[in-house]
Amino acid sequence: MWKNAWLEFDKDRVTHLEIAGPQLAVTFIRTGQEWSSNLPDLPTDSMRVNWYLGDLAGLEVARVARYAAKDLAEFGLDKPAWRIRLKGLAVDKTLLVSDKPGADRYATIEGSGVVVVLDATQIARIAKDKSNFRGGATEQPSPMTE
Repeated sequence: MWKNAWLEFDKDRVTHLEIAGPQLAVTFIRTGQEWSSNLPDLPTDSMRVNWYLGDLAGLEVARVARYAAKDLAEFGLDKPAWRIRLKGLAVDKTLLVSDKPGADRYATIEGSGVVVVLDATQIARIAKDKSNFRGGATEQPSPMTE
């Protein structure tokens, strides 16, 4: 159950995505099928935002650390390294991810009390910088063109 249903949400119903982390602080807003950001220097590639939402929706839990944590400071979640908020139709969740040393990190959905462990592969899906969402210059030419 926990591997697939932990951060369950319908990515097509998300209209606001707020990401705050060590290398990124941005809010994305969807209008129709297009995403834009609050950063004037970030020409947003809507497909890349959708891929990121897919990565979030597919996060897998390595294990549950605590089912009813009363003190998030014990897990480094009182001052998380990453705060990712998903808002939209039928969803308003905030994912908190710790900055504990080591490859594995603690994470929780704010207000749930459940603390889980995400392994390095799952952390790599979350930990992005602006270049992950940028359109234009970062796109690679098609190998079919000469």
